[in-house]
Amino acid sequence: MFRGYLSKEPVHRTLFARPRKRFFVLTATSLEWHKAVTDFEGNRKPLGDVSLNGARLEREEEKLVLTTGQGEVLVLAGDALPEWATLIQEQLDALATPAKVSSSAQSLPTKAPSATQLVKNREAATPAAVPPPQPAHCACCSRLFADNDPPRWLRCLAAPLHVKTEDSTPTNEAAVASSPAKATKADQLWKTAEGSRKERDYAATLAYLEAEAGSDPALLWRLARACKDCAQVNPSLPTSEVKALKLKGLEAARRAAELEPSSFKASLWVGIMLGAASDHLGVMDKLKGAYGIRDNFKRATELEPSDAESVHCLGQWCYSIADLGASSWVARNGMASIGLKATFAEAVTHFKAAERLKTPYLVNDHMLGKCYLGLGETSKAEAYFKKVVDAGAQHSPDDEKARQEAIQLRAKMQKA
Repeated sequence: MFRGYLSKEPVHRTLFARPRKRFFVLTATSLEWHKAVTDFEGNRKPLGDVSLNGARLEREEEKLVLTTGQGEVLVLAGDALPEWATLIQEQLDALATPAKVSSSAQSLPTKAPSATQLVKNREAATPAAVPPPQPAHCACCSRLFADNDPPRWLRCLAAPLHVKTEDSTPTNEAAVASSPAKATKADQLWKTAEGSRKERDYAATLAYLEAEAGSDPALLWRLARACKDCAQVNPSLPTSEVKALKLKGLEAARRAAELEPSSFKASLWVGIMLGAASDHLGVMDKLKGAYGIRDNFKRATELEPSDAESVHCLGQWCYSIADLGASSWVARNGMASIGLKATFAEAVTHFKAAERLKTPYLVNDHMLGKCYLGLGETSKAEAYFKKVVDAGAQHSPDDEKARQEAIQLRAKMQKA
């Protein structure tokens, strides 16, 4: 890994905000920073980090500007900027073309080399064939794992998809022809996991999709769904692994949307995974990324107006923005600064539309109750909460979660 001190400009400029000197570490998939080198050497949690997946790098005078796939902007200054720029760009290129492993991805120097040394290294380097991936070998970052290591889907953030060799990669025609059968099998695995709610069944679904997705949009959005499920099923999963799964799912959904722009499911899951990934951002960064989530949900509803889930997600977005603005003055001020606005009434419009498309829809009924509660229409809120509670215990985890929350909200309303 490449590491050293750089000056980091504040994300939010205020009167008292000043650039801070931080110890930065460049890994194969991210750029993280610590308060000091002693924190890094002591294995302390970094102050922050950004993923290099989907990021772009620009040079502005004596500064580096790194813009992530989620819209975060990191401005850096300091010594050895040419070396930092070179190595970061090589990592970005390696992630953009995962089947080709750059020399820096395999072995990053532990300290900043001089510009002369970089030139000598390039002159001495000779192209080497990438070895074909083995069962426990990641074709994206060339790391080798033992059998007792964590599951394959936790190993490599640089691998949204584990790339096959040219000999084993099917042609586009073959991939499309086999898509229905593979999608059917993926759905069967997913339904089994939903029925058992066991981590191993969700992991089996994810492992199958990682191996088979290739460039098939129908499998790629299912891969995004599997990543989200695996990130949620185990509450004790470390935050870093949860984040890795969400980013992997986001990359898969984005690739599906690029390959098949007319797929409403691909757009829907880009929006869902953007929302899931935003859980790891600060308030302002989350707000700045809200437009992207909304736009993908809107596109999904335009591509397939009869899909209740897409319409419901658009309502969820409106509710989240309205609720955040109502509960946090920091968020309210931030929303005003970027012109972001949504109301409970708008959310009701979308949830009502979803209600007409699908009945029963307990999660949707629960959200209607919460919207009416936010609007102060307690009688309507009570009616929807009662409808959810009276449905009885649910097998679906989302429906049961909605029912439990409805029970709690009804109890609070009755005490008030």
